[in-house]
Amino acid sequence: MDIDGNAIETVTRYNCDFPSIAQVRTRDTIDGNDKKITGIAVSEISNALYGIYFSTENGETVLDDTRPTGFVNVNYGEIKDLKLDKITSYGYNLVGGFCGINAGSISGLETMNTDECSVVSGKKHVGGIAGFQVPTDENMEIGNLVNHALVEGVQAAGGILGMVRNDFHFSDIDIQELHGLSAVEKQLLEDPSSLTIRIHDCENYGAI
Repeated sequence: MDIDGNAIETVTRYNCDFPSIAQVRTRDTIDGNDKKITGIAVSEISNALYGIYFSTENGETVLDDTRPTGFVNVNYGEIKDLKLDKITSYGYNLVGGFCGINAGSISGLETMNTDECSVVSGKKHVGGIAGFQVPTDENMEIGNLVNHALVEGVQAAGGILGMVRNDFHFSDIDIQELHGLSAVEKQLLEDPSSLTIRIHDCENYGAI
């Protein structure tokens, strides 16, 4: 019953993927406190059906090859000290276990593969932790990341990150539609800088 005493209809769904967290904002943090999340599946198609991606003026979901997919679709903030096990992440472009696109801080993350159940799969920009690393307005360090999941991809696939690039343009990836992208980040995407991304203390055990 609802607060007005009306009967509430129960809707049961089976075999539905977990809806991804659309975005972690710049000042937000997901702190796993070294805990583990087990047995979730995320996919680009299910995210579109859930309405997580952007819609037309008529409210119709748009699905194309630039929709990031992961436990978090786009990270601008911080994700740390968390394990994912028996996770499957499926999409076309920008696919990761933890995030499809990372433009923030990631550390202390591990994609586990108990019973060989963890798979991260897409066509391009596919990574066991993150599919694509976006340049930011400061030098970055990314470390303490471990992947055991199987990573499947055709172009730019990696155990930790699928692609790390500081010299691309919007024609390479339709990222300007993403919410929360700052003016500085847009400028960096259009005009590559000399800023660096240092990746350290990472381990990959998953097949690619």
